[in-house]
Amino acid sequence: MQDMRVDRIMTNLFVALKPSDSIHYAAQRLARNHISGAPVVEDSRVVGVISESDIIRAAYPTQQGIITNILDAITNLGHESTTHRLGGLTVADVMSAPAITATPRMSIWEAAALTERHGIKRLPVVNKDGWLVGVVSRADLVRIMSRNDQTIRTDVLETISILGEEVIESLEVLVEDGVASISGALDRKSTWRLAIELARRTPGIIEVVDHVQFGLNDERLTPAHRAHPADPWATGPLVKEY
Repeated sequence: MQDMRVDRIMTNLFVALKPSDSIHYAAQRLARNHISGAPVVEDSRVVGVISESDIIRAAYPTQQGIITNILDAITNLGHESTTHRLGGLTVADVMSAPAITATPRMSIWEAAALTERHGIKRLPVVNKDGWLVGVVSRADLVRIMSRNDQTIRTDVLETISILGEEVIESLEVLVEDGVASISGALDRKSTWRLAIELARRTPGIIEVVDHVQFGLNDERLTPAHRAHPADPWATGPLVKEY
């Protein structure tokens, strides 16, 4: 768990705004997606972050105790007096900049420390070129860090179960400190490959130690001879062949 990286839990489905967007539009986007903030992007690079508190503070500096959420703000942003007071105020005028960001290879512990230190709820994730590639929230970080090995093991089994009850019954899964050790015997190489890949993708898993053997190496067969020709992968003497 100590070595888990941000790219394992970040989402690449996110809302981003432009510096030139109006505050009203920004408030609508946040409310529609049930989020309290979003990265601000220009030419694919993060230039800032805007939150509902930024919008409320700019629009209603004397009513922050009365208007406390983005839905209240949207309602009032439609009023003529408010629109007149804001003039042409845009996201660039109220966003926080520069943005506090994470990188895909940053540990989840480092990312959590950043959110705590700066009092923020989410971090844009940027690659080495500064391009936005994802977003990770403090809630996701806390959820992953608080999960114990038994919970992770249950999730691994549940994830692999899409391959069928017979596969689950053929495998033994142990999880310790986020490392899954999987042993057993499966009928095909394609099933083995899918099971290991599904385990690796389970949240909370840092590494998979693979002791699984397989029977038929169906990757060497033509699609017409595979037991499951639709499978993108396929599975092999109870000794692995790569």
